[in-house]
Amino acid sequence: MSDTDKQQTSDLENAEQHKPVAYAAELVQARKQKDLTVTDIAKELNITENIVEMLEASATEGLPPATFVQGYLRAYARLVDVSVDRVLEDFSRAVPHKMESDLDVRERLPKQATRHTPVIKSMTGILILLGIVVLGYGFYSYYSERVDQLATTEDRPASSIALAPSQGQQTSTIEQDARLDEEGELVRTDNNEMLDFLATESNDKVKQDIEAVVAAPAALPEPDTITLYADRDSWIEITDGAGKSLFYNMLREGTEKTLEGFAPFQVFIGNAPVITMQINSVDIDMARFIRSNNVAKFRLTFKDDKPVLGNR
Repeated sequence: MSDTDKQQTSDLENAEQHKPVAYAAELVQARKQKDLTVTDIAKELNITENIVEMLEASATEGLPPATFVQGYLRAYARLVDVSVDRVLEDFSRAVPHKMESDLDVRERLPKQATRHTPVIKSMTGILILLGIVVLGYGFYSYYSERVDQLATTEDRPASSIALAPSQGQQTSTIEQDARLDEEGELVRTDNNEMLDFLATESNDKVKQDIEAVVAAPAALPEPDTITLYADRDSWIEITDGAGKSLFYNMLREGTEKTLEGFAPFQVFIGNAPVITMQINSVDIDMARFIRSNNVAKFRLTFKDDKPVLGNR
């Protein structure tokens, strides 16, 4: 019997001696009510039957860290229509845990600055603000100039347009500072009244245009979350779709690391077989990308609640 088989046998024996807590018993009961077997659950969740049996026995020995177990339980609960929040709450009480890492992401060098760095963000905000100010000033200058042009005509005598009379009609004279009312009659318009109307309308329009630009919300997408766990030391490099280096360092044995960024991700793992990886709490199967030297290189994204892997 191999060491792996012995370990699995030992884990199962420990699971049998362990009395399931509330969340595990609830999952077993829901599975049986749906007439599903352990094999069915393992196939749907893409995990081994051994892991399913240990989850149902609430035995944590031999399972990955609590973060990964939470992902298994969340998927299991959804599959059998059990409250995810209740299962995770019971698990947290039964197995107290926290997520932390002793490693920090390497600081980006100045020459690697992107649009996500604080300096670039600040400059972008300043440029947008200047653009809004220039736009508002342009509107204000345009309408102010129109009002000034109308003001210069205030002291000018009203000129007239003579209409050539037809046979049997007298010549008519229409003053330029007149308008037609709703019934089609000519009405003389006072220049001061017209200037006040245009000035008020112009200022209100400029104010509305500026407020509309400032109030426009900037929609930001939610980042994806990548979780890594190393059974042994492994060198890992991960860059997100914006070119930001999320991790460029050695992940030490027994260490867990959580990263956030925007897909697609470019992934390089130096000792891939010893790494357990998730994206948005869903396990990643990278077996087909692991080369003979145990190095894995692939492009990772998340679509329709499933991880999608491709060649870099």
